[in-house]
Order: sequence, then structure tokens, then C-alpha cells
Amino acid sequence: MRLFNYKNLRITQKITIMFIFLIVLPAGSFSCYFYSSQLSRLYGQALQDRQTSIDQLTNNLNTTFLSVEELSRDLAYKSSIVGLLSRRNLDQFPTWYANYFDQSVLALKYSLKYQNLGINNIAVYSNNHSVKEKDNFYHSTRIFGQDFYRDFKENKKDFDFYLLEKEKAKSYFEAKDGEKFSHPDSIVLCVRKILDSSSEHELGLLVFEMSPDQLFDSVEKANQKGGKYSLLLPNKGFYGASPLAEVFSGDPSHLKGSGQSSLHEESRDYFYSTINQFDIIVTDSNYVDKKAYTSPTLRISLIFAWIALIQFFIMNILTRRIFAAVNHDISQIDSIIQNDFNGQLPETRNDEIGDLERRYNILLNKINTLISNIVQKEIASKTAQLKALQYQINPHFIYNTLNVFSGNAEKNGNYELSEAISYFGHLLRYNMKDDGIYSTVGLELENAVSLIKVYSMKYLGKLQLQLECTPEVKKCKIIKFLIQPILENSVLHGFRSRNDDMNITITAVHKGESLVIKVMDDGIGMSAQRLLDVRGNIFRDVPLQDLSNENSSFIGLNNVYKRIMLFYGENSSLEIDSREDSFTCVTVRIPYNKTREET
Repeated sequence: MRLFNYKNLRITQKITIMFIFLIVLPAGSFSCYFYSSQLSRLYGQALQDRQTSIDQLTNNLNTTFLSVEELSRDLAYKSSIVGLLSRRNLDQFPTWYANYFDQSVLALKYSLKYQNLGINNIAVYSNNHSVKEKDNFYHSTRIFGQDFYRDFKENKKDFDFYLLEKEKAKSYFEAKDGEKFSHPDSIVLCVRKILDSSSEHELGLLVFEMSPDQLFDSVEKANQKGGKYSLLLPNKGFYGASPLAEVFSGDPSHLKGSGQSSLHEESRDYFYSTINQFDIIVTDSNYVDKKAYTSPTLRISLIFAWIALIQFFIMNILTRRIFAAVNHDISQIDSIIQNDFNGQLPETRNDEIGDLERRYNILLNKINTLISNIVQKEIASKTAQLKALQYQINPHFIYNTLNVFSGNAEKNGNYELSEAISYFGHLLRYNMKDDGIYSTVGLELENAVSLIKVYSMKYLGKLQLQLECTPEVKKCKIIKFLIQPILENSVLHGFRSRNDDMNITITAVHKGESLVIKVMDDGIGMSAQRLLDVRGNIFRDVPLQDLSNENSSFIGLNNVYKRIMLFYGENSSLEIDSREDSFTCVTVRIPYNKTREET
């Protein structure tokens, strides 16, 4: 059982229900949707932006590291360096030794000069002690005690980066150069194993001494723009902004190859990226806090909800006040009806209710005269119909008059005029005969013959008509006056001059599911541009440029096109084709199954 009948509710109650379902509930749903979607969009965009930034920085670093690695590989396999380190008893070959040594030093200095990779110096630590320590060459015993050397050997690596902070950098340079040089606060060592290409025997180490600020220039620039990026080299060092001790606690090497790119702690998301090839992790101390996007989004959603509620209460109050005045007028109208429409509503308002009161009073004043006016109008209408019938011309009077003219012309020997008047009578009878909107192909062709006979009076026998139609097709029903406008168009526009003959052929054939009627003349035809203009006039009602009286016949073609579209639909068509000084052909195609004569 229904709790209430909606039809029996008052308008104020209906408006309240409609406002709840159309305004309040949609506004609440929209607020919830807006909160969810905006929070997801803003938070997701922030995560994406942070991930994109760290990925771009990682790509830049990786490109730099690959360039350094490629240069170290080229030098480590340099024939002069490999040949120098692999040759024993160099004292016995002083000339060869001097030549190879100079070539090796030249290759190292060339790389320092022309490679813009932040390399301060290149050192070669040789296992061949017959190679003297000079220029860039040192004995490998100098670095045996260094932590990076032990790590490189223990992990059996061919290439790696090491970041040496102040104390370790000082220890490295003291082992290498002694106390005679000043030492930087930190340095990055790019270490490459030098192998004998024939025996794969280790000949020594190639070490690039690089400035961290130059090698990690992209990290420094990103931090200057507000970033907090840092590089973690597991068991090897740290560079950049303050490390995330609470997130990347202990050895962060377990993050490599984890397939993740962020760490989530409470409502915070930290991002990192790994360069697995070089055991380097890029971290971002700037985190994305989801709570930072919750409050503003929630405030906007609540504003929408509060606006909807306020609108509801204001609309409810205004509606009740308006309909209180309406109900008062309804009560007074009931009193007027009970008093046989005597009396009027007080006109005290200037709004729509006041307009309703004034119009109701006008209605009361004119209700009696309206009935009288209706009766008088009906009497006048009947009288006008009778007078119109009296003035109608009987079509038979016209036929009889034409017969008198035809007989008189024949009596006086003017047989051509007599025949023309007779055919004109046939045309007039066919056109004025009220037997419906349909005719047959045969009757349409007979009407076409009468039309040509009449026009022959003007063109003095220069006009010839040929009909091609089977008896079966002649019985088919088609809409009336389909051929006559097309035929008139051929006569009016086809003649070259009065001295030339013109032949017109009308063909009606049954093809498949269609009845095809063609009216073709061998007259003056039309140019290509003129044909386009005529087609536009017929099919799209585009006005012709030269509006002469002769162009009025194209109205008939437009009428034929519109009528076949109306009666036969999209399965029908009208086509017009022409060639200048050759021919014009109009083709009508209508469905055959809708045109058969009724039996």
C-alpha cells in the first residue's frame, strides 16, 4: 500500500519533494563525488609530478654515468696502455718503453682536455712494477689499504663508482701523492679494471678522480630550485640533501630491484629511483602528504552541500508565501462561482498573481457576450458559404464554350486551330477533373500528346513527340501531373530557333523494382555550370542568378521532385543531365511495386 498519493498532494508539497530529489540529493551526491574525485585527482597529480621529477633527474644522472663508463672502457682497452702494462723487463727496451709511455700519457691528457665530464685527473695503478711511477702512472701497492680497493676486489667488479668523503679522500691522496698536495673535501672515484686482452689477466686499475659537484651537477641544480634530492651509494657514500634516516634506515641496498618507486609511511609518500647498473639510489626528501589535499577539498564539498540546504529552506519559505496568496484567490473564486459569476477579485497585487486576478475579472465581464458572439459568427459563416457556392463557375460551361470555338474554326476551314482548341479542351478537362491525386502512365502520355499538339500551333510543326511504353506499363498508377511539367520544360528551353526541328522522346519502362520515366530532347542543352545551377534550384531551392520568366518552368521540376519525395520516399529520385548543343534528359525513378493499377 502506498504511503501517500502523489496526485493528491498540494503543489507546495510537490515542489518540496521535487526540490529534495532534484536539488538537495543531487547536490549532496555531487559533493561526495567532487570530494572523492578532486582528492584523487590532486593527490594523483602530485604523486605523478614528484615521480616525473625524480625520474627525469635519474635519467640525466644515468646518461652522465654511462658517458664516464664509456670513456673509462675506451682508455682501459687503449693499445698503448695495455701494451705498456703487459710488457715485462721494460729496462731492456728503453726506446719502446719511452714511446709507449708517452703515447699512454698523451691519451690520458687528451681525455682530460676534451671530455667535459668533470674529471680532474686520471691515475693508472699498475701491477707491473717495471713501469716507473711517473706522471699519471702509480704502483697498485699505494692503494692496497683503501676501503674502495678492498670492496672492488671482494665484489670482483670490472667497473664502479665510489664517493670518498673528507677523511677517506684525504687518506686516498696521502697514499697516492704524499703530503705535498692539498686535498678536496670529497671526491668521486670511477674505478675500471685493466685486463690483458689475450689472457684476461688483470694488469691494474684505471681511476678517474672526479669532483662530486661537477659529476652530480644535475642534483645540485635541482636542489637549488627547492628540491631535496640525494644520492645513496650503498657502502660507498652519500651526496646531496639530508638523507631520509627514518625511511631509508640502515642499508638501503634492499630497495634495488624491488620493482617499487615509492615508500609509504602513514599519510606520506617518499619517492626514490634506482640506477641498478651502478648500485646508486636517487632519493627525494620532499614527500607528498595526502592530508594536505584532504582539508581544502572537503571544505569545498561542504560548501556545496550547505548552499543546497540553504537554497532548500529559502525556496520552501518563498513557495509557501506565494501559494498562500493563490489559495486566498481560489477561495474568492469559489464564492463568485456560487453567486452565478457575479462579483470580481480585488486587484491589490502587481506580480503574476495580480495579473491573474485582472485577467479573471476580464473573463467574468465578457463571458456572456462571448456566447452571443460565437452564435453570430456561426450564422455569418453559413451565409458566406452559401454565397461562395452561388458564385462558383461550372467547369462544363468552359468545355462547352471551347467546343463552340472549335466547331466555328472547323466550319471556316481553319482545321489546325480547330484541332488545337480540341486538344486544349482535353488538357483542360484532364487538369480540372477531380478524380484524386493518382492517374495512370497511359493517361499521362495522352495528356503529353495533347500538350504537344497545342504547342505545335506556335512552332509550326517543328516539334515531334515519340512515345516508348509497353501496354503493361501504361496500366501502372502514378501521381497526377508527373510528366507534363517536365515536358513543358523541354519545349520552353529546348528550341534553338523557330527554324530548327526538335524531337522529344518519352520512355516509360519497368526495371527491377522501379518504374523509370525519361523525357529526352535534342535541343540546345545546357553548359556544365548552367546544369549545376539548375540542379541547385531543383533539389535545394537555390535561386537562379537570372530570374527571367522562362526560368519559372523550373518551378515545375522542383514541384515534381518534392512530390515524388513526399509520395514515394527515399526509394525515388529525379535526375537531370544535359550537354550543351546536344541534349537534355530528365529521369524519374519511382518504386514499381507501389504504382500498379488497382484491380
